[in-house]
Amino acid sequence: MSEPKYIAIYQAIKQHISDGTFARGSMLPSGPKLAETYDTSAITIKKALDILSREGLITRRRGAGTIVSDTVKASDSSLTNPKHLRGTSRRFAGQNLTTRVLGFDTMQAGDELAGLLNINATDFVYRINRLRIFDGRPAIIEYTYMPILLIPGLSEAILEKSIYDYITQTLGLTINAANIQVTGAVPTETEADLLCVEGNDHLIQMTQTAFLSTGAAFEYSISRHVPDEFEFHTVIKKEY
Repeated sequence: MSEPKYIAIYQAIKQHISDGTFARGSMLPSGPKLAETYDTSAITIKKALDILSREGLITRRRGAGTIVSDTVKASDSSLTNPKHLRGTSRRFAGQNLTTRVLGFDTMQAGDELAGLLNINATDFVYRINRLRIFDGRPAIIEYTYMPILLIPGLSEAILEKSIYDYITQTLGLTINAANIQVTGAVPTETEADLLCVEGNDHLIQMTQTAFLSTGAAFEYSISRHVPDEFEFHTVIKKEY
C-alpha cells in the first residue's frame, strides 16, 4: 500500500529544512504555493504542515505565515534519538524494572483520539494501562492508546516487557519524534493506592504524542509519575 501523499510532502519539506533549502528562521511558501508546487490540495498541505508543527520544525503565526524553527536543526541526532524516545525499559536499563498490566483491550478511537492520532474516529486502537515498578516501588502509571493498524500484534506478554522494542525490533519501524507536555496532577483514589502516595500529594504528569519516521502518530499516552522517580531530558539549542 503506497504511503499517503501528505506523508511524502511532509518528508520532502522536512528534508528541505534539514538541507537548508528552507533556511531556519525563514518563511515557508504559502499554503496555496505549496499546494501548487506539490500538485495537491490545501487539505493535504495542512496535514503535512500539522506533522512538521508537532515536531517543532515550523511555527505558525496568525497573520504572519509559517516560519521554519530557528532553534534546532532537523537532522540533529539529539532530536532523533533522545532518551524519552527509547521507551521506559531502555531509559532505565540496569534498574530493576517490572511492569504490571492493569488493563488491555481495544476500542474505537472516537473524535478526540482520532484528532490526536490523525486517524478516523471509527478506527480501532489499543487501550493500555500499566503500572511501572522500580526496585519494588510503584513509580509510574501509564495510560496509552495506539492505532491497531499501525502497531499490529500487541499482546500482554509484550506489554510486560517493552512496547518500543517490539515496534523497533520486531516491526522494524523507526521512532522519530514526540510532542510532550509536562504538568502536575493530583492522583485519583485508585492512583494514590497503586502508587502508595497520599491523596493530596501531587504527581508529575507527562502527556505525549509520539511519531514514526513516516510522520504517522503511533502513540498517545498520559503517564503519571511519583516525583522523586521522575527523570526527563531535553535539548535546547540556538546557533548564532
